Amino acid sequence: MMDKIKIQKRKGFRYFSYKLDLFSVNYVNFIITDNYEPVKKRFDLEFEVDSTSVACSIYDTEQNFVGIILTEKANLDSLVHECVHIAVGIMDHANIPITEENDEVLAYLVEKLFNIGKQLFA
Repeated sequence: MMDKIKIQKRKGFRYFSYKLDLFSVNYVNFIITDNYEPVKKRFDLEFEVDSTSVACSIYDTEQNFVGIILTEKANLDSLVHECVHIAVGIMDHANIPITEENDEVLAYLVEKLFNIGKQLFA
């Protein structure tokens, strides 16, 4: 059974932080916005994104932020795409290589992130 999340509403975006506690990642943030600036300000982030992008993922240990940022135009395809980027970042940071012998770790991690994040679309 999936944990029920509580979506927070802020000026310019909606989000929730999910306590993951896996490897060195404590929380993963899932955000929906149509303007990246309030997100940058709220989370004290510096990043660039193409103006045509509907989603981006940030795995930044220096800024202590792991998250997926989706625009209102994003869909579940965008979410799963960004979940893969975050899962690869988590595994890389934990020094777990992605190989044929351990690709189940990647598969389960992407599945977990996707199942958590899709609650934004409910």
